Amino acid sequence: MALLIAFPSIAVAQSMRTVTLAKQYHQQSNLKVRLEFAAGTLRLAPGEPNSLYDMRLSYDEERFVPISRFDAAHNEVHLGVVRTGEGGLRVSSAEHLAQEATVTLTPRADLSLDLELGAVDGTIELGGLRLRQVHIAAAASRTDVRFSAANAAPCDVLELSSGSAQFSVRKLGNSRCRRGSLQGGVGVVTLDLTCDCIAGAKLHLLGAVGEL
Repeated sequence: MALLIAFPSIAVAQSMRTVTLAKQYHQQSNLKVRLEFAAGTLRLAPGEPNSLYDMRLSYDEERFVPISRFDAAHNEVHLGVVRTGEGGLRVSSAEHLAQEATVTLTPRADLSLDLELGAVDGTIELGGLRLRQVHIAAAASRTDVRFSAANAAPCDVLELSSGSAQFSVRKLGNSRCRRGSLQGGVGVVTLDLTCDCIAGAKLHLLGAVGEL
């Protein structure tokens, strides 16, 4: 006599949660923004004039935790999503790409912007913001950075770095940055230098070992 026992299949699904994290604009003249996004789809763009910042995030709460820390005394904000139990950013696998975030920043304050991207499909629209300093580090992402409109403030420095990523920058000259650097890894880097460039602007290409 043969005995057949059928066990039900078990499917492990992501447990997704949606949150909105925002702060109103209250005449801040400057804002230092640090944005960490470990994995998923990220969209960043200028926000409404009465909003300082806004992040609408859908994330896997079993593996990740959102970040929202605002220091009013120093006009600093730290936003994003990182892996649970970790204080820093680590590249994650593509299985977490269901995560999504839309982040908007004020077009009225001078911004110092620091982006750290892991396994991210990102569209970063910086045109129309008041950028003073920009640092973007893309580890294993597919990231499209755009300066569709001219920077509304003179920028001191623009630092871009990419690892094993597809990284593109459109209308780079519209950043109005006086100094810039690009450090490429083994990925593909595409630059569009279309702009009304300011006198004395420089772009240093460092370690570009992939395709440029």
